Amino acid sequence: MEIFFRFSVSQGECFFIEVRLSRCSSVGDGLVELHEKSGGCLLFATFPLGTGGIHFCCGSMVLLRILSVQSYIEKAVYLIPYHLIVILFMWSYWKTIFSTVYTAPPLFSISSSDVTRLRQGNLEATSGFIAELTNTLPVRCRNKDGGLRYCEKCQIIKPDRAHHCSICGICLLKMDHHCPWVNTCVHFGNYKFFILFLGYAWIMCLFIALTDLKYFVAFWTDEGRMQKKSQFHIMFLFFVACMFFFSVSSLFSYHLWLTSKNRSTLESFRAPIFGHGPDKEGFNLGMSRNFREIFGDSPFYWLIPVFSSRGDGVSFPLARDQTATYRLP
Repeated sequence: MEIFFRFSVSQGECFFIEVRLSRCSSVGDGLVELHEKSGGCLLFATFPLGTGGIHFCCGSMVLLRILSVQSYIEKAVYLIPYHLIVILFMWSYWKTIFSTVYTAPPLFSISSSDVTRLRQGNLEATSGFIAELTNTLPVRCRNKDGGLRYCEKCQIIKPDRAHHCSICGICLLKMDHHCPWVNTCVHFGNYKFFILFLGYAWIMCLFIALTDLKYFVAFWTDEGRMQKKSQFHIMFLFFVACMFFFSVSSLFSYHLWLTSKNRSTLESFRAPIFGHGPDKEGFNLGMSRNFREIFGDSPFYWLIPVFSSRGDGVSFPLARDQTATYRLP
């Protein structure tokens, strides 16, 4: 029996069917395409676990404050900022998972007949066809041989910074990596949300550890002052908060560094190739412009998980002229 799970996204709907996951994706100019993605059951298996774990930590935090803190003012100082952080954290978490998937517009698709003609054609015909595509498509990145980047599985010319995800089974715009923690690809459509998710996770862990430290120390120095029924929550919260704080710190700082360089995780390991060759700084516009490329121009939207990134995910401003030395295969 097939079970359907439906929820709305910004420009379409997503359907989860047993082990096959279909997601709607924006492809520019208001067009929407439907894609299938394996791993739907894994998403619905990991999502409740992650959300349940967060709710357990939240409940432990609230229970600790209610049982251990005597002053109502101190309870308010702890709980009001904490719940604000949790709301922003959960909002970013859900937006990272359920945001619109951005794939290449139809302009980049190659018909099956053209694919067959390319495979069977001579070198002159192939070079002429690729030269025609070069003049019509807004692409600057090349493969290692100097030709256009082509995905045989999706049968498209890859837009700049787009890559094929073997897990999702589609090419994604400005793909960063496939994240197992949210079981989805981090790419142009949700990279801002992913950074905010890491940032609010880091702030939440730090806030819990610092506010719990006083009672954690008191637990060891003066047990008589603590109620026994809250002892487990004190121990659990402090150790878990510290553990996740240090683990999230490394990942969060790494992606802040990538943001300052306007570079994706894939590009940090394999530099994008232009006409003159590989160039890791090809999209580096300076720290301020790099930040605005992801978070947008309005400071009002920087800290909330609302899409505000610049551009369409297909064309990106370059640090320097990369067009003078194009090489065709």
